[in-house]
Amino acid sequence: MIKQIYCTQGTLCFAYPLEKRKVIKKTLVKGGGIIFIFLIFLILLVAINLQVFPFLNFFSPFSDILIYAEVFLLLLILVSLFSEILYFRNYFYDLKENGLIVRKGVVSKHEVTVPLDKIQDIYVDQDFLDRIFGLYDLHIATAGFGSSDIHIDGINYMSSEALRELLLGKTGKTKRESK
Repeated sequence: MIKQIYCTQGTLCFAYPLEKRKVIKKTLVKGGGIIFIFLIFLILLVAINLQVFPFLNFFSPFSDILIYAEVFLLLLILVSLFSEILYFRNYFYDLKENGLIVRKGVVSKHEVTVPLDKIQDIYVDQDFLDRIFGLYDLHIATAGFGSSDIHIDGINYMSSEALRELLLGKTGKTKRESK
């Protein structure tokens, strides 16, 4: 069972954790092309071995190469999955007196602390795969702050709305003002 290792009792990410489905979604996004090629090669191998289509006999001498390619692509998919699991485990966010802290990354760790008085807007969105996996992204727009891409991605709807309301309450803004 994977969990966010830095999210302990009393932290924001403990109360509103990331969804584990985020790992699969991110693996599909980052390894999508690899997975597609893997499936094409797999279909080609099966078709060659079952001799489904006579014109595929042209590829028969290359079936060993296709098997090696399949193994290599499978390893790449597993490395991508492992990388996303590590990313998930290291993802951290919490609310402190000096602001919202968001920390992510595996090899290259990135931490941002957003002062509450710099938060201008907080909004929730979904991309196509987020809809499929039931995930939401919480974006924090700031005024004159260094990083323009401050977000918590991969949470469920209830957590996204609760976090949004909590942060808006801490900034003194209302839901209506932030839109």
